[in-house]
Amino acid sequence: MNEQLEKVLKEKLHKDIRNFELKSKSSNQLYYFEADNNQLVLKTPNLELSNLSPFWKQLRNIFGSDFITQTNNVTSLVKYLNRNPYIKVPEVFYSETEEKVFQVFQRIEGRDYEPDEFPSNEELNYQLGQYIGWMHSHRFNGYGIYSYNLRLKSSTQFLEDVLASMESIIKEHWSTNEEVRNYFDNIESVMPKEIGSFGLIMADISANQFVYSNDFKRINSVVDIDAYVIGPINLELTVLEMCFTNCSSFKKGYEEYCKLPNFNSFRAFYRFLIYLNDPYGPPALEDFLNSNILF
Repeated sequence: MNEQLEKVLKEKLHKDIRNFELKSKSSNQLYYFEADNNQLVLKTPNLELSNLSPFWKQLRNIFGSDFITQTNNVTSLVKYLNRNPYIKVPEVFYSETEEKVFQVFQRIEGRDYEPDEFPSNEELNYQLGQYIGWMHSHRFNGYGIYSYNLRLKSSTQFLEDVLASMESIIKEHWSTNEEVRNYFDNIESVMPKEIGSFGLIMADISANQFVYSNDFKRINSVVDIDAYVIGPINLELTVLEMCFTNCSSFKKGYEEYCKLPNFNSFRAFYRFLIYLNDPYGPPALEDFLNSNILF
């Protein structure tokens, strides 16, 4: 696989490729390499579109996002994300969807961080709050993928799409779990009365999507942008709540731009959606729904 990718890169970039090495492997394969004087990162999907995980199925079912749409629109997405003054995104060096789907980014120096939970440093969490608050203050009138020619779905269709996706995932991955089936049968009791605002959100946001300063007091960059979609800001806030041990500094930074909403009005609904993405040995549903209540 290394030789094949190196060959494609040399043909597409017309550059001498050096020090090509596999960095990590999950839903994507990441490679580090050098081209001329550039330190670069290659990202290529590790999942087939016909065999997606529950999370990537949800992303496609609800928002219409997959590896092809992400790669086709990554340059426009990065340009938008880099309007945010608080955390930057690596510039796109090259993207390709014809022969093989891959993206090449400039490599950002910084420390990786494996846990989902963000470091508890107050300065870092304040910066993150500013970053998310700025993003949430820029609203859209529907949901879908971010592209240079926005064609968003009507907000009135959102709950219908989410429920259809939930049912599909349950049938495929949770068919023998009575607790999950019963919760979905009574899902109307926790459905949000209002969806609220739509913004550019990272649907799987967690600490390991970023790189950090050596002392973990600052976030240097967002380095995993695959799951950015235009969706309800309350979904991203629900995911974020589960990634904090100390949220007061985040709240302070966030509320420079937006007031935090009442999580009780949407938390259970979105946590159930998140729970469905991990059918492989998850905690008990009630424990998941009621853990780490911070806001």
